[in-house]
Amino acid sequence: MHPDGEPVAAALSGSDGASWRLPLAPLSATSLEPYAPGDAPPRDTLEAAARLVSNHAAVARFASRGVGSVGSRSVSAPLSDPTATPDDAAVPHVDAALRLVAHALLQSSDGHAPGAVKARAGWGRVEGG
Repeated sequence: MHPDGEPVAAALSGSDGASWRLPLAPLSATSLEPYAPGDAPPRDTLEAAARLVSNHAAVARFASRGVGSVGSRSVSAPLSDPTATPDDAAVPHVDAALRLVAHALLQSSDGHAPGAVKARAGWGRVEGG
């Protein structure tokens, strides 16, 4: 390894004694995370909710594997078994729970939709939002 890479390797592995201490520092322009423009919670939660909603059927079916049938091969983490079969009866219930998750992502700490969500939904101009 090139000597210039040693501090980065130590930070990634945690052997520097500082980079993996909780709570982790917020992302910034100097973070080692690739393509990290920094923390932007309103944008990040909006994107997470949009991705969840746009792919809700597949996510609900995937998440229903936890209550489905065990897969054909032995794995150390049963909920991550790629061969597990979802419980089709659970899918609508899991979908409903995931809709609540999406709703929670779209709420600000005061229980109202943030300005970015209102603007995207066509709710008009929002002061301070």
